[in-house]
Amino acid sequence: MGTGSEHPDIPPALWILLGAVILITAAVTLPSIIANARSFAGAVQQQTSSRQQSQQEPHISRALVRYDQGMLQAELTSVPSPASEYAATQYDRLLTALLSPPSLEELSQGYLTVIPRGTRYIGSRLVRGTLYIELSGEFFADHPLGEEGMQAALGQITETLRPAEQILQYVLIRDGEIAFGPVRLR
Repeated sequence: MGTGSEHPDIPPALWILLGAVILITAAVTLPSIIANARSFAGAVQQQTSSRQQSQQEPHISRALVRYDQGMLQAELTSVPSPASEYAATQYDRLLTALLSPPSLEELSQGYLTVIPRGTRYIGSRLVRGTLYIELSGEFFADHPLGEEGMQAALGQITETLRPAEQILQYVLIRDGEIAFGPVRLR
């Protein structure tokens, strides 16, 4: 703001009065401008959040393992539900998700899978509370981590299926024959 020398016909007292009016106006209106801006930002954030939630894929729980206190412990994690033509039932989705590799986020949290590489899900059928699960031969081969690795892989299956209340136990099938089980969940 000038001293009036740029406009010699305006007295300095008027410049001071104009400055005071500008400061008072700013002091009175600035809080409401800030409040409106915050309200607008909150509404935009809420709209964006609800749009992101509606666009997110449905998630499904599956178990991965962590190495904790000298043991491999199976724990549930959440991943996007697989969109596969083979994932027709809840059990298909659970088992397809179980066999998918851990995400970068899961790996960064210390999770890994001990399901043998190359294991394929062939199918399943629920009969009177028993889920019969057919897996490819890779699952049943000698586990690279020995007996502890195989027990941890079974733990991944058990913890993945445990939330499904309709399943009382499961049996693993290889080439049409019972290979392992039954494993009781309840």
